[in-house]
Amino acid sequence: MNVDSIEKSNLKASFKMIIMSLIGIFSFFINIRIGEESTIFVNHLSNFLTTRLFSILPYIILIISSYCVIDIIRNRSNYNRSIVVVIFSICKIMGFAFLLFTMVGVGPEFLLDESIGVFVLYKLLIPITINIPVAALFLPFLLDYGFVDFIGILLQKIMRPLFKCPGKSAIIAVTAFLGNFSVGHIAVDSMYKEGKLTEKEAVIMGTGFCTCSIGFLMVLANTLNIMEYWTFYFWSSLTITFFVTFISIRLWPLNKKESKYHAEVVPQPEHEFKSNLIKNAYATGLAVAERAEPIQKRLCFILRESYKILSGLLCGAMFFASIGLYINQTSSFFTYLGYIHYPFLKLVNIPDIKIAMEASGISILDLFLPAVIAAEQGAALETRYLIAVMPVSMIIFFAGFIPCILSTQIPIKFIELIALWIQRTILTIIFAGTIAMLYF
Repeated sequence: MNVDSIEKSNLKASFKMIIMSLIGIFSFFINIRIGEESTIFVNHLSNFLTTRLFSILPYIILIISSYCVIDIIRNRSNYNRSIVVVIFSICKIMGFAFLLFTMVGVGPEFLLDESIGVFVLYKLLIPITINIPVAALFLPFLLDYGFVDFIGILLQKIMRPLFKCPGKSAIIAVTAFLGNFSVGHIAVDSMYKEGKLTEKEAVIMGTGFCTCSIGFLMVLANTLNIMEYWTFYFWSSLTITFFVTFISIRLWPLNKKESKYHAEVVPQPEHEFKSNLIKNAYATGLAVAERAEPIQKRLCFILRESYKILSGLLCGAMFFASIGLYINQTSSFFTYLGYIHYPFLKLVNIPDIKIAMEASGISILDLFLPAVIAAEQGAALETRYLIAVMPVSMIIFFAGFIPCILSTQIPIKFIELIALWIQRTILTIIFAGTIAMLYF
């Protein structure tokens, strides 16, 4: 190849890297005002589609969810290897049945209650069904054309020693924060299956950095009436989440994860540079952009993968959210579960400790329910702040996160997720409780 051909190739790769990455940055990171709402483009598109498709979305959800049941039946020979896989498969099938019952208006009386089946369908499943595919549609622009790799090289000296992850994990964290945990899971799953992440890195990123979105933080702040403290709440939540992750990766189960790659791929580790970071970061991004597959092929692949994840997530969320809401309405189970956290709530001297216990117990079920409990019972400001931070930092929950991550190939077990929920909730209580008592 002559000099002119090399220069032409580099110019083409540079153009591809810059244009495609700018589309990704614009889609996820730049607020634009349309009408009365100022938010990121992906969120605008999600809201537009939700409004236009609202009347038929339950039927779309039913069609997508049916794939989960078909997949379980088709691969039933693989489900005798683990009792946890069998149990979750049964729960997903029941979740599909719950969805069908809710839509046709027949079935168990508790499920047909407006505050259970209908609530889960319209308040939980519909946003999930729109947000995941829309965000996944724009993920390749961030992941495949060198931007993540460029930023990753620049952040190596921070992310590697502090979080034992490649520098690109910082972008995944921000992407998840702007989309939601499911967007992060899709990105991590894709990178793990391509050999760009080890088992340890994939699990740390999937459980430590894939949290809920900025939009959901605003919902929490409004529900708990702390919007006047928005700036403090936003940055303290982000900081606490990173502190909790910093500690949790040094404890079981994350500290026992192996630094090995997916068995069926050729490892593509992030190269570590000692000098000339900007120059090497650009060169690395350029090389990635040059090797990138055609965008239409990549979009088809990532949408197909997202569809599989989404189908399992919808069925799992329908089952666990419905059962959990019913249990909370008819018993004090989640209050008793909250006793796990009682010593730590007492340690930080949080007011309304009974409300905080109930909220911390039910947090394993869903992100939004703790805020509903605290708001309905008129908790003190310190308690409301703690409960607003808790879903962001602890993040492990049955109605979405657990089914979503278990639908990917990220190598994490169910019992490890439960251990992480206990661990991250305790650490969140200590950090957020201390800050609440000092600040308010």
